[in-house]
Amino acid sequence: FFCDCGAGTLSNQCQLQGEPTQDTDTLYDSAAPMESHTLMVN
Repeated sequence: FFCDCGAGTLSNQCQLQGEPTQDTDTLYDSAAPMESHTLMVN
């Protein structure tokens, strides 16, 4: 599960979706938001 938004709103979007933000926060911390999102989706 990934949020289609920037790092600034990622946690909020995921929170609204009822998904844990810890995993996505870690991923976004170790890579650029758009790059990591694109790589995982593709």
